[in-house]
Amino acid sequence: MLLSILAVALSVATVLISIFALQGFQQTIGQRVSQLQGDYIIDDAANVEGAEWKPLSNRLASSVDSAVSASGIDWVLEPVAQRACIAKSQQEVEGVLAMGMSSSAIARISGADISASEGVYMSKSLASRMNVQLGDKLTLLFFSDARDSVRSRARRYPVLGLLSQGLDEFDQHTIILPKFTLEAMMPSGASQNRWELRAPAQASPAKVQEAVLRIQSMLPAGVLRISSVESQNRALFDWLMILDTNVWVMLLLMVSVAAIALSTTLLILILDQTALVGLLQAMGAQRDGIQRVFWWQGLVIASLGLLVGNAVALGLAWGQNAFHWIRLDAEQYYIDSVVFAIDPSTLWIVNGSALGLCMLLMLLPLRFVRRMSLINAIRYE
Repeated sequence: MLLSILAVALSVATVLISIFALQGFQQTIGQRVSQLQGDYIIDDAANVEGAEWKPLSNRLASSVDSAVSASGIDWVLEPVAQRACIAKSQQEVEGVLAMGMSSSAIARISGADISASEGVYMSKSLASRMNVQLGDKLTLLFFSDARDSVRSRARRYPVLGLLSQGLDEFDQHTIILPKFTLEAMMPSGASQNRWELRAPAQASPAKVQEAVLRIQSMLPAGVLRISSVESQNRALFDWLMILDTNVWVMLLLMVSVAAIALSTTLLILILDQTALVGLLQAMGAQRDGIQRVFWWQGLVIASLGLLVGNAVALGLAWGQNAFHWIRLDAEQYYIDSVVFAIDPSTLWIVNGSALGLCMLLMLLPLRFVRRMSLINAIRYE
């Protein structure tokens, strides 16, 4: 019986820890992408994935402000400028994407107070590759194209901050400047490539979606569009969904193993008590009543296993979130430690599914009691 309790507890604990870790990983990556690009993005309707963002005329700002203000919720709206450029240090040259953000946006990303002075913020990995440190000068060369009314320009900026977002696409190829700095490198009459929107934390998903549809209906058709950060980073979020599917398949197999172990244990208990079953039948006990005795015994084993498994999973999840025992390589896994997202609905689904499957598989050994012959049961040794 003890081994069955441990089998159920180990399976349930493993399932819960795996789901908590998967959900924590997905939520952390989603939050980091949203921190960089917002929950929704308003950009040129002609933009295509993987290409450079087209600059947007300043005349469109009033239309965007009106649509966002009339959406029904209090969005945080931030214009962002973006230009491809060449970054040159004393020893290295890299092609990078320069993003112009407000001081508040840079402070949110870096987690530090940001001055209004001109300078560059870059990832630690990019700084290491270019062999630059805080305070070093970095030369940025912006090329003109058919949209520009000015020739190519080169500017030197000090490195004011080193960031680490744990997102390889951002860390390896992106630098951040104050928006007013990058505006001088934008085409005439266009000081942004997109507007980023962040929904208030208290807004429900249904209300946010309703507001997004209202904004879309008020934007100039065929000129601007609003899209979610997931659609703008489809490859990353599709990969997260594939991870989700693989983990759920594996966990279903583990729960099945626990249920089969419980069913086997119950069958062994019935065989071990065969003589007692025969004696009870001889004394007038009904087969249904005898089945209920073993059914309740199996329920106690499953419940104790679930209780122990939940305690172990929740204890490990809390300890990891508090003390970060398990560390990860951020360059490979995007995060520097395992994060567990404890979701009450996950607890209900896993425990309910495990208990239901255990009860279902217990019906198989219980049928053995109904088919047991009275005389053979009494003679059983």
